[in-house]
Amino acid sequence: MPLYKPPNRKSGDEYKIQLSFDGDRVVTPWLKVLGPRAPAAPVLVIELTRSGDALVAARGTIESLPPQSAEGEHVRKEFEDETAWPKHLPVSLPSC
Repeated sequence: MPLYKPPNRKSGDEYKIQLSFDGDRVVTPWLKVLGPRAPAAPVLVIELTRSGDALVAARGTIESLPPQSAEGEHVRKEFEDETAWPKHLPVSLPSC
């Protein structure tokens, strides 16, 4: 998922995202992608819960990208370089 540089962003500023599903009926909390205490190489993990055909919940977390992942080195370099934009946030959907 590409993350674009916000206007007036300064080095060290936090960067948070929030995701919405089903016409904004189901939303995640704000998730810190950049800034203090954010992983150096983040990955967005999304868990969706449904009941029948209806989406009833969405949970998002930001975790550290496993070092053995194929995109790990590229993501790590992008997030370390303040001038590299857009940054690409890997997205993981845990299997059911």
